[in-house]
Amino acid sequence: MLIPNLHPVFVHFSIGLLATSVGLFAAARYWSGDDKRTKLETAARYMLYVGVGLSFVTVTAGFYAYFTVDHDDPSHLVMKTHRNLALASLLLFTGIAWVMKKREIKTPSSRILATMLLALGFLGATGWYGGELVYRHGIGVLSLPAVSGEGHDHGEGEGHGSQPDAGAAQASPAIVADKLYEALSTGDVSTVKALLAKDVLVLEGDHAQNSRVEYMSGHMLSDMVFLPNVTREIISRSVSHSGDLAWIITKTRTIGQYEDKYIDTEGREMLVMKHDGEKWQVTLIHWGAN
Repeated sequence: MLIPNLHPVFVHFSIGLLATSVGLFAAARYWSGDDKRTKLETAARYMLYVGVGLSFVTVTAGFYAYFTVDHDDPSHLVMKTHRNLALASLLLFTGIAWVMKKREIKTPSSRILATMLLALGFLGATGWYGGELVYRHGIGVLSLPAVSGEGHDHGEGEGHGSQPDAGAAQASPAIVADKLYEALSTGDVSTVKALLAKDVLVLEGDHAQNSRVEYMSGHMLSDMVFLPNVTREIISRSVSHSGDLAWIITKTRTIGQYEDKYIDTEGREMLVMKHDGEKWQVTLIHWGAN
């Protein structure tokens, strides 16, 4: 994957130019002075043409991101919605620009202006779902800030993150397994980081993350959104040791409701841990159906 992905570089120009163009056309329509109206319409047309041109670059970079960034099933649905809205926005603005250029329209009619506002609505929805991908699903995010000390404080007390459970990684493997699930369920990023080895391998469904950074910047965020909506019952568990290695196999039942879908499934979790002389850290996670 290209680092950084160029999609977020160009998207701001597309949104800024096209939104400002619509605003200027609307302002010009109700401006009383002919000279100022002409200047507003001229600026609006140039912004429209440049914005449409750059939007082709933005959408191209977006398709590159669509096919290269790691994601899971919930985020894939949001990615498809984001993609479809972006294509609709581009189609509408391109059509508006083509009609105005072809017919040499300087002052858009009420119908064209209404179409512009519709296109602007699609553009705003596109940006909204793009934000959902980054801030809710963590798509394209390569690392999360590590919270140390008392965290980064904005002067209102708590800082950004909770502190890692100091005794969690020093406990028995079974307790470490429970602490990991608890941290994922409560959004405790710091404790998750403390419990996972840097080179942890996470296997879940058809997806695999090959490091702590990769998991924490991708699928972990989706897990933290999903898990608070369900309850887990441990049906059975086996714990085995061999020197500084331990492996835990847990059979579970998960019940709850997520995104209007009732969930009642049995699954199997396998954790492999290594003791570094001070604490246990998870080196492999496999979550799968029973």
